[in-house]
Amino acid sequence: MYILIFFKDYALSKWCLRELTCMVECTSQSTGKEILPIFYDVDPSDVKLETELYKSALGKHEEEHGYALAKPWKEALATVARIKGWHIKDQRQGKVIKDIIQKIMQKITMRKRYLPTNLVGIDDRIEAIKKLLNCDASDVRFVVIHGIGGIGKTTLAKVVFNQLSSI
Repeated sequence: MYILIFFKDYALSKWCLRELTCMVECTSQSTGKEILPIFYDVDPSDVKLETELYKSALGKHEEEHGYALAKPWKEALATVARIKGWHIKDQRQGKVIKDIIQKIMQKITMRKRYLPTNLVGIDDRIEAIKKLLNCDASDVRFVVIHGIGGIGKTTLAKVVFNQLSSI
């Protein structure tokens, strides 16, 4: 899930535009990935290049770096501008942020991994991984599960994911 926050100077940043293009490419090549745009103090029409705000910024990039570089950026902006997102302008930001978090949490909790119900001999390995992750800790942790194919690495990871995501 990609959360994009469009702001007034967004289109002036080559880095932002490159990242945007990568996000659009990734979502078009992969199922399950999506972009959630937030229009902060800009209109979706600005992102669609219907006003001068982003259009002039892309014009500057085109003059500096050529049409070939600016074209994918324009296409990516147009693609994302068609996605329904949040428009934050003259609103209480706290309420909008709560709405955004609620929407993200709904999407995340819907991503349960489906598994067979009759898994045998996996409980000890699940507990070992959960102990390594130490979910009560406040720092970031990750665990690498490796081994030859067919021994249940993916199944183990899915079970742990399902159990921890429902906490």
